Amino acid sequence: MSDSRPNILLIMTDQQRGDCIGLDPCSPPCLQTPNLDWIARTGTHFHRGYSECPSCIPARRCLMTGTAPAANGVVGFKSAQWHPPHTLAGELSRAGYQTEMIGKLHLNPKRKRYGFDHMQLADATRGDHNDYVEWLQQYHNRNEVHPGMAHGISSNGWIGRPHHLPEEQMHTFWCIDRAMDFLQKRDPTVPFFLNISPVSYTKLTQPTMIRV
Repeated sequence: MSDSRPNILLIMTDQQRGDCIGLDPCSPPCLQTPNLDWIARTGTHFHRGYSECPSCIPARRCLMTGTAPAANGVVGFKSAQWHPPHTLAGELSRAGYQTEMIGKLHLNPKRKRYGFDHMQLADATRGDHNDYVEWLQQYHNRNEVHPGMAHGISSNGWIGRPHHLPEEQMHTFWCIDRAMDFLQKRDPTVPFFLNISPVSYTKLTQPTMIRV
């Protein structure tokens, strides 16, 4: 018998302001996000939702564990080893969900599963054992050490530029391709929890077109 519980899709982005979605009345007119707008209109849209922490790595820990930095001790990548007794993916997995992580997770220790049944990781197109980089090297003959970073712009820099790779080789395309593959091959008798985390939002839209 098929499980009637709802499926869960968590899209987690970096450096995306609250008004950087077309649905927001304060968004710049250049922004076109029809798919995100549709998800917000047909689901639940939190107009005043705030993260426990403004920094990306401890913010992920808050989201994955339901605890604040004051409780979990994580304020940076190496500030604490992450061995939480309970995680969002772990609790859903114990409840019978099929859990999958695709994209940037950037947690410590690296490649710890944190309750996910399976992970395909690409931490900002760099790092150890990067599944996105391996995909580029295997299927697109990109032989650079970090082909996704060959544009020369630092992940934490202030300078932006158009992406040097064609669309079908970009990190976001890889995330969506892997997500579609998961949806096609998943167990249809159980609900799923799919966490997709593409690269920084500033790599997708020209910074000069966004009001400060």
